[in-house]
Amino acid sequence: MKLENNTFTLAIDFEALIEENQRLKRSNSELNTLNNSLNQRLLLAENKVEKLVSETILLKNNQANANGLNFEAISVEKQIAKSELLDSEKRLQLALDAGQLGIWDWDIATNEVIYNKRWAAMLGYGVAELPANVDTFFSLLHEEDLPIMNGLVSEHLRGERAFFEVEIRLKGKDGKYHWIYDRGMVVSRDENGNPLRALGIHVYINDYKVATQALKDSEKRFRNIFYFNPIGIIISNVKGEILDANPQMIDILGYSLDELRSMRPIDFSHPDDIEEERRLAKEMFAHGRDCFKMEKRYICKGGCTIWTNFSLTIIRDEDQNMQMAIALLEDITEKKEAEEKLKEQNQMLLKMNEELNHFVYRTSHDLRAPITSLMGLVNITEMADNESERARYLSMMNKQLHYLDGVIKEIIDYRKVSAGEVRINQISLSEKVADVMQHFQFLPNYDKMEKKIEITGDAPFYSDETKLNIILNNLISNAIKYSDSNKEKPYLHIRIQISLQEVIFDIKDNGIGIEAVHLPKIFNMFFRATSKQNGTGLGLYIVSEALNKLGAKISVSSELHKGTHFSLTIPNML
Repeated sequence: MKLENNTFTLAIDFEALIEENQRLKRSNSELNTLNNSLNQRLLLAENKVEKLVSETILLKNNQANANGLNFEAISVEKQIAKSELLDSEKRLQLALDAGQLGIWDWDIATNEVIYNKRWAAMLGYGVAELPANVDTFFSLLHEEDLPIMNGLVSEHLRGERAFFEVEIRLKGKDGKYHWIYDRGMVVSRDENGNPLRALGIHVYINDYKVATQALKDSEKRFRNIFYFNPIGIIISNVKGEILDANPQMIDILGYSLDELRSMRPIDFSHPDDIEEERRLAKEMFAHGRDCFKMEKRYICKGGCTIWTNFSLTIIRDEDQNMQMAIALLEDITEKKEAEEKLKEQNQMLLKMNEELNHFVYRTSHDLRAPITSLMGLVNITEMADNESERARYLSMMNKQLHYLDGVIKEIIDYRKVSAGEVRINQISLSEKVADVMQHFQFLPNYDKMEKKIEITGDAPFYSDETKLNIILNNLISNAIKYSDSNKEKPYLHIRIQISLQEVIFDIKDNGIGIEAVHLPKIFNMFFRATSKQNGTGLGLYIVSEALNKLGAKISVSSELHKGTHFSLTIPNML
């Protein structure tokens, strides 16, 4: 199988296979006709030969018995016998010529053998070119056929067989061996039963043997193509019943051959592909074609779905009647999965490229604005007349620097999430949450909030610590930054449930909340749900990306002026 121009080439020349199938049928028909004709010729010729030989012997005996008659009677009898003998010999020759039979007549005592013209002509010789003895036959006999020939003839001469018949190879004048059907029998024995004379026939069967061998070779090639092809093959009749399936098809689908024979292809076809297959089949018949192809899904015995390159070809007889259908299935599941993965990667790259362009534009603005402000504040501070003004300007500078620091930190977090691989190690969640909380203890409103942390479950937790840091830092810092200072008891409650399968985080606050209209957008890049605090709008987007990397889920519920609840489910990567 080769991959060319993103398409798969089947490892079978199906047109050649169909042509070979038709040729095999024609050859088989011709062989049957030849075989029937040959049998009829042999039977007719044998009957005539035996009859005519008997007549000849009888006539010769009659001629010999005429010795006791008077001269005139003897003369008349001789003439009649001679005439009848000539007629009999003519009929014998006509029978031999009609049957295209070679004749041999073996005098066993002298080993002399008479070969007729047809016997010699079968091998390309004239009769005069062949010595009239039995050695001629054995000098032409193929060495591999000598043992069986000697065995059969010896058994017959001993009277163990009524006759002998065998297919042998004789060397022709052209130097090649030709297949011959040889049949013979003893026609005369002495008073002790010893054989004196044997007659036999030769029939040229080389064309028949060559055609038979070609048919066997073709059938072997077909079997090899069928059984050892890397592509699954199913043969069905006109009713859609499965007649045969090759081992590869059985391996692909998981059904045994007996199971497949009790089914129809539609029984394991994916239901979403059946209509398209029927459409293509109708189109094939409408345009006078005998083949169509498609990508098709099948449901295996185990219930899994596989993708295949599917090809259906109709086989017709000489009258163009549909005989059977041959389906080829090439498993392309891995290819389709690779294509889908590549498609997802391309979509991800497009998304990343779009986000990068947006990110560069927004971050350049977010960085330039405080830098410009700082430059202006520096100039104003230099011209300030008293310490109180300079202190106020320095406080404003400090605020801008903190903003810049936050922007740079989020850029770094974005880089860690988008480009970094998932690196798994064991994490103590109690220590991790305590570290995060301590990091934000100097934020405004931190001391005013009631902070409650509850952790249940003692299973070890494994995940990517860097990404978990980014997630918790953003969610906890948002809860503190966007707390409602007007409320009597602002709070931040964190509940963590640890199991061997996953960890569930519930982070709740009673801060300013988020308007319902903004909730679907809060994980978008640069989206800001409020202007009450400075921010880049990257925080929750980075949280969402980090959770995706971990295969985690997040949900949020919030109500304006009442608070927000984030729920996270992170797989435990033990």
